[in-house]
Amino acid sequence: MHKKKIYDIVFIIAATAIIIILNEFFGLLEKNIKFLLVPIILASYFIGQFVERKAGNKQEL
Repeated sequence: MHKKKIYDIVFIIAATAIIIILNEFFGLLEKNIKFLLVPIILASYFIGQFVERKAGNKQEL
């Protein structure tokens, strides 16, 4: 697997875990959970691009 794909998977799992913890233990996200999905997806994309540039992985998906 490419480093970008591995990083994307790890980031999505970590973001999901943080969202679940915030919602279950603190009840902070019940009204605003729908607004968090787009920033998480965008962050995953841009961080993946950064990792790809740092790793020197220029192969097409």
